[in-house]
Amino acid sequence: MKNRGFTLIETLVVVLIVAILAAVGWPSYQRFIERMRMADALVLIGTERAAQERYRLSKHQYTKYWAKLDAVPVEVHSPINTDGSGKGFLSSDGTVFYTRGGAELDDAERKPGFAVKFEELDGGNWFITADRVGGAWGRYKYTLVRPFEDTRTFCIPDLTHEDSVLMCTDFMGVDTPEELPADPRP
Repeated sequence: MKNRGFTLIETLVVVLIVAILAAVGWPSYQRFIERMRMADALVLIGTERAAQERYRLSKHQYTKYWAKLDAVPVEVHSPINTDGSGKGFLSSDGTVFYTRGGAELDDAERKPGFAVKFEELDGGNWFITADRVGGAWGRYKYTLVRPFEDTRTFCIPDLTHEDSVLMCTDFMGVDTPEELPADPRP
């Protein structure tokens, strides 16, 4: 009677096919995850832009302090991460919100997310910026910029990171990095 099982060659072929599929699929999966992070940041930017307008209606000015706004993530008022450990979500001066916590950590120790802040430049031009931070391997380095006086959000890549340039060209709907719009901040 013949043994019924897999030969070593058959097993190696299956392992090789799985490895090839994983090598092809992994970068696509990482880009998908990054697009989801970017979408979360865009929702936060839109919400906080509206909160800034409500603040300006009542106080006749904008603010750079997160805690003064009426619609902020619950973590703004939490001094520590949601699991009860680690560093808070706000910078020590209350002006930068870290979407994944780790305000006082080094960038390599921080979870992948965004450092979101309000900036006033050139005496009255306000912007919301979301700098991509975190992750020990630093695959993505870009900034999302939304001028208060504009309805568009701009993606400004670090030109030394190819993946960031590709992410921003995709986000901005252009074909080449040369077509990316300039940073709207002066």
